Amino acid sequence: MGAQAAGLGPVDPEAQREYDGFGPWMLPVRQLEDMPPRFRACYPEHAQAPFLLKLPRPEERRNLAPGMDLYLGVLAVHETEVVLMRQEGTGLQVLRCPCAAIQAIRVFQHLLHGRLELLTADGARFGLDYNGSSQEVIDQVVGFLRQRLPGPGERGRAVVQEQVPVPDFCFQTALAEQRRLQPECRVLHAEPMGRGCRDVLLRRALYLGLLVLGTPRELILVTQGKLARRSSREGALASEVLYVPWASLDGFQLLPTPARRGGWQTLRLQVGRHLWDVALFEPEKLMRLLGRMGFPAR
Repeated sequence: MGAQAAGLGPVDPEAQREYDGFGPWMLPVRQLEDMPPRFRACYPEHAQAPFLLKLPRPEERRNLAPGMDLYLGVLAVHETEVVLMRQEGTGLQVLRCPCAAIQAIRVFQHLLHGRLELLTADGARFGLDYNGSSQEVIDQVVGFLRQRLPGPGERGRAVVQEQVPVPDFCFQTALAEQRRLQPECRVLHAEPMGRGCRDVLLRRALYLGLLVLGTPRELILVTQGKLARRSSREGALASEVLYVPWASLDGFQLLPTPARRGGWQTLRLQVGRHLWDVALFEPEKLMRLLGRMGFPAR
């Protein structure tokens, strides 16, 4: 309910304009007046950022009113750093992540929930939750950042692989999207959905598959956000993509396999100070490929 309708007097036109445009989506800041009032002192520093986005409160507009703090933060993506400004009590917290420190990028989606994470050289994760209505702009931000990660090096240039079939529609869709953005994208390994297995709690489950892609610059891992589902009736609506520049990948290790796991094994990738575990049934194929590219087995 608007402030005037609630009997609080006339509404400031600027506050009304901000309220009318509010929703679960991120909106661009193109001028000082677009900046949420609490963050306007930061505008001069970030006015020229290729991406300057205000981050809405996770509430419905009907529960808010003009003049309230409608935005919890502002994201500025520059050529050399990512800056997240957000409310912290009565003040502001400013988090900075140099692009040179980013070692991998993770994008997770499940229905209308999304999360973007930047895995940094100090072992930390610079994260941002968002509503799925902003996925298009997040994809643009991710594409921008990927071009600023370390170059391919000699290992990336050695990406050569025979034709690998991609059996499942969800992974075929993911492959088509990656090739739309990067025609040189190759399939390095794929494992189909639906194999019987045990989940991490050793319950009977169905494996959700895996797609491994490679470009001259990076390794791309595509999963459905978890290892398995309990039955075919359980929806598999999540998507997780990890982008790892070849220059950030330090090696790999096949972990010991506990008894009764149901066939799948864990291949651990070392990405700087981060350890990323991949569940797959045929790790030897991917391990041989990584070995031929010069990555050491740990």
